[in-house]
Amino acid sequence: MTSKRLILSALLFACFLITFDSQVVVAQTDLELYEKYIQKNDKSHTLLSSYRDGDAQVDSAYVILHESAYQTLYELIKDKKQADVRSVYFYATDTTDIVKVFRLLKQFPNITVFDFHYFDDRERQYDFPKEFLEFKKLKYLSIYGAKNLKSKDLFFQLKNIGTLKGLDLFNYEGDILQGATLPSELTFVNLSISQVQKLNTKHASWHFAKIQKRGEEDAKNESVLKKLADMGSLEVLNCQSCYINEGTVFQSFKNLRKLTISPSLSKEVNFLKSLSVLTQLKELAIYSVNDTSQSFSD
Repeated sequence: MTSKRLILSALLFACFLITFDSQVVVAQTDLELYEKYIQKNDKSHTLLSSYRDGDAQVDSAYVILHESAYQTLYELIKDKKQADVRSVYFYATDTTDIVKVFRLLKQFPNITVFDFHYFDDRERQYDFPKEFLEFKKLKYLSIYGAKNLKSKDLFFQLKNIGTLKGLDLFNYEGDILQGATLPSELTFVNLSISQVQKLNTKHASWHFAKIQKRGEEDAKNESVLKKLADMGSLEVLNCQSCYINEGTVFQSFKNLRKLTISPSLSKEVNFLKSLSVLTQLKELAIYSVNDTSQSFSD
């Protein structure tokens, strides 16, 4: 009986180790995606330097769609390569039938990375195509431009993609509604300061984040850092032009191990002293301290 219990205990422990290891792998995968597509802004997956229309040597796992989007997708479908496609870089213009492209894309079951660039000059608002919900394995989405894309509809659809882990809206030109929420499953993001200010982040649990000032927006508001700190989950943070008023906000970053920061400082804060509470910090990079009254000898 004792030997059976020992065997059962060993099996349970092994199951625990497998489960724990799988969680670590997922976390590493999310970090790798963050580092590749957000931190390093690596677009090599699109083969921009080597792609040519009609090139038979192009790896079908990485697809660029532009003026000839329909032809490219039809060719892949004809060659039965839908399952091979993993990453899609979609450049749309006002002459592109976006819905038609998405209807074709829903035949591609393994899309995990999707970059959507749309320079829409017409003054008309539109919904994100419902076919987007067919991307059942999507892990990372980036939206660039698309000023007339309705953010309310977009956010609603995002919450129905349970696999989505990363989102880049930094260059999204549409207006985000005050109090809007992103999917709680997201682990990494690239957002502007004003976008974070508008978002309701009460249930967010980001692990990796890049937050930047965009254009002439007013960045002198410590509420952005406070929102990020209140999550309690951030491990890696790249914060550009983040305003620091008192510095006590860093006490709430319990798990932060890597910080890259270009701070805008009030005259009252002792910046380096405020960072000393980050007990888990392993890497620190400070750029362009935007206050001449600060001295690193303080």
